[in-house]
Amino acid sequence: MPAESIVSGPKPLVVIKPSGVDYADLTTGDLVVTDLDGTIVDGSLRPSSDLDTHTLLYREFPQFGRHCAYTLRVLPPSWAQACRPIPCFGTTHADYFHGPVPVTEPLTAR
Repeated sequence: MPAESIVSGPKPLVVIKPSGVDYADLTTGDLVVTDLDGTIVDGSLRPSSDLDTHTLLYREFPQFGRHCAYTLRVLPPSWAQACRPIPCFGTTHADYFHGPVPVTEPLTAR
């Protein structure tokens, strides 16, 4: 199960999977800690190529809060790339989110 986590706290830091490390081989010691500018604070490996996207979002949208965890699953990006909302298929989904999970509009140059 692929997972990439981003976490921030009182001093905004990002903890992210290193680039090039297979998920099956990944340990907590492999994780890379950076500040919101992408400067490595802890870790000896190169951070994921997604780091710039995540740090930009955290800087530009402080309403995300001080604590956020993000996991990357296989299927949701497929729905997003197809520009289709994720339909409600079960009661657990319905208990927490009423209706399909929407997909954002494609980004523009603006």
